[in-house]
Amino acid sequence: MNKYIESYSSICQIIATGLRYLAFLTVVLIVLSLGAQVCFRYLLQLPLEHTDELAQTSLVWLTFIGAAALYREGGHITVDCLSDLFSEQVSRYLAITVEVTITFILCLIIVQIFETQSVMQRVTYGTLGYSKFTLHFLPLLISCLATVLFNIEAILFLLRNDATPANRRFI
Repeated sequence: MNKYIESYSSICQIIATGLRYLAFLTVVLIVLSLGAQVCFRYLLQLPLEHTDELAQTSLVWLTFIGAAALYREGGHITVDCLSDLFSEQVSRYLAITVEVTITFILCLIIVQIFETQSVMQRVTYGTLGYSKFTLHFLPLLISCLATVLFNIEAILFLLRNDATPANRRFI
């Protein structure tokens, strides 16, 4: 059983690394598009089209993709005063409850994304002409799916009573 959990954890690590690279690429895209816009507009007096929307879309992708990668590493704000009030075992059960609850809520969001996909595919956004699904709902879907995978990993580690993945601190 431990071999399967370790294999699953290594798959989660690969996914988290891919998400971090994708987040880095979106930062590069934001800097390049806005830098090009400033240079072309103010130095060459020739404004570029779509750079503002490209940067805005990249920021949306960065937010959702980065949130999932950060979640696995335990980089989000937590309330550690709760875990200090209880014993280690109670804190662990509370952490499992929190992870299961988060997983359930994310699954509800995923279902809603799939249910609204056909409508959002028809709604185009801005001058880029991409659908609202591609620009906003797809990064949310990727983030939710990745976070669900990371939650399952955390639950497995908590149930096994081992050290948590990526030195995450729960609760």
